Amino acid sequence: MERYLNIAKKITRRCTISLYILAAICVCTMFLTAQSNGIAIKDSKAKEAVDAAHKALGGADKVNGIKSLVMSGTGTNAVFTLTNQGPMKTTGSITYEFEIRILLPDNIFQVEMVNKGGSLPSSTTYRIVSNGEAFIRTMPELLTSSNVNASKSSNLINRQLQEMARLLIGMLIKAGPMPLTVTSGSTPERFTITTTGGGNETYEVEFDAKGKYPSIVRYKIPSVKMLDREIGIEQNVMMKFRERVVVDGVMFPRVITSKAEAMDREMRIEKIQINPKLTLKDFEIPEQ
Repeated sequence: MERYLNIAKKITRRCTISLYILAAICVCTMFLTAQSNGIAIKDSKAKEAVDAAHKALGGADKVNGIKSLVMSGTGTNAVFTLTNQGPMKTTGSITYEFEIRILLPDNIFQVEMVNKGGSLPSSTTYRIVSNGEAFIRTMPELLTSSNVNASKSSNLINRQLQEMARLLIGMLIKAGPMPLTVTSGSTPERFTITTTGGGNETYEVEFDAKGKYPSIVRYKIPSVKMLDREIGIEQNVMMKFRERVVVDGVMFPRVITSKAEAMDREMRIEKIQINPKLTLKDFEIPEQ
C-alpha cells in the first residue's frame, strides 16, 4: 500500500511541475507574441490597455496587417518670434497641404506645400528617410540653407524615424521603424512607451477613457548644441489624436495637433490609403 502511495505522490509532483512549466510557457508565449509584432509589454495593466486599444481600433490583426500608408490633407503652423526677442509669442500662421507616405519598417516620405500668403513665398519641403539615407529639400532652394542630400547621418535619420514612430503610436499603437516597450506610467491613466534602437526615446501615452484608443502622446524635444551654442530650446510637446473615423475597418484620427512652448501645429487628414502598393521609387524627391 505504501508503495502505491509513493507512486501516487511522484505522479502528483510531476503533474504539478508540468502545470507550472505549462503556465510559464503560456506566459512566455503571450509576451513573445507581443514582441513578434514589435511590441514588448511589461505588466498586466499595460497589456490590458494595449489590447483594449487594438480592439477599439478595429482589431489587432487589422492593425498588425498594415504595412504601408498614404495620408494627405491640410495643415496650419503657428509662426513664433525668435528666442532672442524675449518671451516667445505667435506672430501669425502658415497653411500648407501635405502628404505622408509610410512603407514599413523604415521608409517615410513627407512633403509640405506652402501656398503664397502675405509676405511668405510659395515653397515645397521634402523630408525623407529611405534605403538607409535621409533627405531634406526645400524648393526653391534660395529659401533655406538646411537642405541635406543623401545623408547617412544616424542623428538625422533617427530624428525623422522617431517622428514616424510617434505618428504610428498615436494613431494605432503600432511598432514601425523600431521596437516598442510598454509599461504602466506615473499615473493610472498614463503609460510609458520606450523605443529601442534608433536613438532611444521615451513617450507618455494616454488612452481615451471611453473609446480606449490612444488620444495623447507626450514627449520632449531637447535643445541642440552646435559649435558650443545651444540651437533651439528644450520643449515638452503634447500631441493629440482626435475625431476618429473608420477607414477599411480601422479607426484613424482625422485631426492631429502638436503643441509646445514654440510649436502649434494642426494636421487635418482628408484622405487615408491602407496598404497601397509603394516601392522605394515613391520615396524619392520628384524631378522638377
